[in-house]
Amino acid sequence: MLAQLVADVCPSSASFFGFMGVASALVFANLGAAYGTAKSGVGIA
Repeated sequence: MLAQLVADVCPSSASFFGFMGVASALVFANLGAAYGTAKSGVGIA
């Protein structure tokens, strides 16, 4: 019932863009963590 209601309201590409947003957020968060770790490692060593 709920799936049919959501399917009527949302376009079919909504789930694609939602998951791509999540994937890009994970990628950029990991890149930022790696950059911060590298910058602090240079300062410590």
